[in-house]
Amino acid sequence: ENLFDYRREELVGQKVDILMPEASRLMHADFMRDYFRDPRDTQMRNGRDVVGVLRDGEKIAIEVSLSPMETDNGLSVIASVRDVTRRKLAENKLRETETMLREMSDHLPGVVYQYISFGNGKGKYTFISRHVKDLFGVEPEDALKDGAVVEPALHEEDRESVIAAIVGSQRTGQPWVSEFRIRHPDGSIHWVKGAAVPVRPLD
Repeated sequence: ENLFDYRREELVGQKVDILMPEASRLMHADFMRDYFRDPRDTQMRNGRDVVGVLRDGEKIAIEVSLSPMETDNGLSVIASVRDVTRRKLAENKLRETETMLREMSDHLPGVVYQYISFGNGKGKYTFISRHVKDLFGVEPEDALKDGAVVEPALHEEDRESVIAAIVGSQRTGQPWVSEFRIRHPDGSIHWVKGAAVPVRPLD
């Protein structure tokens, strides 16, 4: 009643189709037919977001968990439905922000990045611009998987002090600014300036 705005007696005896868009009903029937062939605890996805329809016709994003249950009348399915509209809106907003940031950073010189520190000298990039390949010879996708892949490009005489300065900045929360040498992908040595401002997450 709280989620779909129907009274209980309005739904008892109705097909579940009443709670989904008409365009999704055939796909839902196929999904459930396959589900009864191999019943198990799972989430309903069908390769796309699941949409529910409220009594007034408004559509919302939902998450549906299914669990099989044996009864005297045979196999039944318990469905747990959760409204995830706010989460989906937040995810879409995050994707839009990331797209905008990537488009902006592609037109800026140097490497633009966001890095999360785990507090032990380790961490990971959550965003890094494509220019990391130009300076460090590293694909952005590889840097996102393992932030340490950029370290070999640091000049061997500067590497230890640069990493120590970065770790110190993360620990104290003070801005990091350093000038150091990197070995370019073509083998030449270049002086660069790195800067970052730590931002502690809100509680």
